[in-house]
Amino acid sequence: MKRATRTQRVTVSLDEKRLLKRIQIRFMVWILIAIVSVEILLMGGTLLIFRKQRLEAAKQIIIQEWTHKSMEAIQDIQASFKQSEPVTSVDTDPETVATWIVTAQGKVLKKDEALAFAPVFLDTSMVSFIHDLQNPLVNSWVITHIANVPILIGSRSLYLHGRYVGYLVSAYSLMPSESALQTLLQIDLMSSPMSLVIILPITYTLSKKSLSPVRRALQRQRNFVSDASHEFRTPLTILRATLELMRDESDPRNLDTAIHNALEETDYLSGLVANLSVLARLESGTISTTTRVNLTKIVCDTSEAIKKIANQREITITCHPCELPVFMFGEPARLRQLLMILLENAVKYNSPGGNVTIEMLDRGHSVSVIISDNGIGIPEQDLPYVFDRFYRSGQARQHAPGSGIGLAVAAWIVNLYRGRIEVVSQVGTGTTFTVSFPTVH
Repeated sequence: MKRATRTQRVTVSLDEKRLLKRIQIRFMVWILIAIVSVEILLMGGTLLIFRKQRLEAAKQIIIQEWTHKSMEAIQDIQASFKQSEPVTSVDTDPETVATWIVTAQGKVLKKDEALAFAPVFLDTSMVSFIHDLQNPLVNSWVITHIANVPILIGSRSLYLHGRYVGYLVSAYSLMPSESALQTLLQIDLMSSPMSLVIILPITYTLSKKSLSPVRRALQRQRNFVSDASHEFRTPLTILRATLELMRDESDPRNLDTAIHNALEETDYLSGLVANLSVLARLESGTISTTTRVNLTKIVCDTSEAIKKIANQREITITCHPCELPVFMFGEPARLRQLLMILLENAVKYNSPGGNVTIEMLDRGHSVSVIISDNGIGIPEQDLPYVFDRFYRSGQARQHAPGSGIGLAVAAWIVNLYRGRIEVVSQVGTGTTFTVSFPTVH
């Protein structure tokens, strides 16, 4: 729906400022909590994945070591069978993977004492692992710490001609990957405050922009209350003055005139309240029922209904509906109300002997209802505001009474059913409203 609105400066009271400030602060806090939570989850997930990959990589390195040394270890164990007291071979050079060869009886045949990236000897840890090994036939893994250095230790059983003869115990230092992990963690911790410094102004800007609709809503509410009170004040003043006059009047003719005027003001107030009620329900979304309706029939029925009012003002109504039924999704009562608002305005702001034309155009995927009159027209400077609540041009006020609610209701109904409304007018020539809706088959 294409429509323009008046540019108004959004102002708020002190209490509203405090309320908006509290909402903005809460909004910022929740955004920061969400961002920090996401960062913590990402950091934690990264660390877990890194640790898992590091452990798997370390296991693969040890398994490759076993592949290379298994045959040598079996030969050493086989040679030990011929010795009454096998001698343990000790290697003190630092190894990337420190491997011990252990017989089925628990005798250590060969051991690497030093491990690269672990500045301690492995005797205590390896002996403890061998002692705690529940079942040498099953490959086992354990992570231990030597002087705060994480060490991965694993065991692998050895077989000679299908007979279990011993096992390998290997150790690998996780210190390099742990250092990389610590560096990554430090970078994350150092970058977090910096990211917050960048995020804070962005959060403030987003929260301020997010509250803009709230500020506009508060402004619309104040305008609505102000305009409504103004619209109610005039008829209520007239009604009170009329009743006071009736109280002191004894002439029956003057009484009849006063009663007639009071009834007119009462009818005006009733219509104003009804339109406000419909507008409130439209804005709240409580009127949302849609069914497949025949718009051609609704246009024809509404044009017939408006003829009774038009005849009283000597206005001619001409209707050119589509030859075939045109269907759309909507509610018959609301669509009839929309057409009645536009037709009543076309009749109200016309002159005796004037014409009102209703034309339907089926465009395939959409349908247009064009309502034209040759009445007083709308000044060009007032066209952008005709759909605003309570807005009436000076020319319209002079020509006929009204509340300025009808076209606002019409615009909301059009918007409710995903339509579009446009107005073209020229003072002294007339006005044309075009309403378009998507159609269904």
